[in-house]
Amino acid sequence: MLHGVIEGFYGRPYTSLQRRIIIRYLSSLEKAAFIYAPKNDSFHRLRWREDYPDDLWSRIKETIESAVESGVEFYFGISPWKFDNKDSANLRRKAGRALN
Repeated sequence: MLHGVIEGFYGRPYTSLQRRIIIRYLSSLEKAAFIYAPKNDSFHRLRWREDYPDDLWSRIKETIESAVESGVEFYFGISPWKFDNKDSANLRRKAGRALN
C-alpha cells in the first residue's frame, strides 16, 4: 500500500516550494508517493498534446528530483482529453519525459 499525496484537485496547483515541503514530509513514511495530476494544469488536461513550456517543466523536474532524492515515488499524471488511438505515440512521449 502506498501512502502519499495526490495533487489532483481543481484550483491553483501547489507551488514548487509547497511540493518540496510535502515531499520532505512524505519521506518519513514507508512506501511514500507523490502524484502530480492537477486539474487546472492545462498541459495535464486540455492541452496535454503540447509540451510544457520550459519554465513550467523545470518546476515539475524540480519536484521529480526532490522526490527521487527523498526516496518518494513520483507519478506523473496525464488526463488525455479527447484521446484518439492516433495519440498513443504522443502520450508515451509525454509520459516518458517525466521518467528522464
